[in-house]
Amino acid sequence: MKIIISAIILSLVSIIEVYGQREVIDKKLQEYGIPQDYIVNALKEGEAEYYFKFKSVTWLPTGLGMEGIVEEGEFNPELPIGEKWKLLKINGNAPNEKESKKFNKLQNTEKNNVNAEIEEESYRIVEDNDNELIISLKFKKKTLPERYKFLSKCTGLAHIDKNLKRLVKIEYKNDFPVKVWHYKATGLALVQQYIHDEEENKYFIAHEEMDITSNYMGKGVTILFDIDYSDYKKVK
Repeated sequence: MKIIISAIILSLVSIIEVYGQREVIDKKLQEYGIPQDYIVNALKEGEAEYYFKFKSVTWLPTGLGMEGIVEEGEFNPELPIGEKWKLLKINGNAPNEKESKKFNKLQNTEKNNVNAEIEEESYRIVEDNDNELIISLKFKKKTLPERYKFLSKCTGLAHIDKNLKRLVKIEYKNDFPVKVWHYKATGLALVQQYIHDEEENKYFIAHEEMDITSNYMGKGVTILFDIDYSDYKKVK
């Protein structure tokens, strides 16, 4: 009986600590004028309201060095489920049917109402100094859109500049081996740079820089991704 009571008490203490952290973080965000959806807004699909363009360069190792593959496209929340992400060009040319199907499979979410949610127990302050507030986070796997499924095996650190009163970046590193699109990675480092829309008080990803350690063509190699996002427009 004592064991059961002790377990219940420990569980209650844990719940109080988790939600206590949430309250502390929310108060600090309010102090800097940062909305509570500052992280998940950029990872919504079901509730997405903004159109944008992207340009991605993937650097793959070859016998002669690094080869760059340039992909250009757009995200349109007004399109049906499974069609919101669209590939428009590969290395300056329109994609063929095979390339479009491959892109759609890897990037487009087939389920309805998928919007990223943070695991409460992971959401906590890890550093709070004179210049910066750093908050750790992890996402619930089932809430992530297809393009960002790999983040379910990563821990993120959100960096808030106290002087600017802005979220400036989120850094992710993998906790376990992870599949990033069609690459199996033992190591991953992703940095997302953010921009702020003052009128709407929303945060959007401006740039992503990611490197992964993968087994490519039978060798352990580093693959680099350099992605720009632009022309955000509210359409819903």
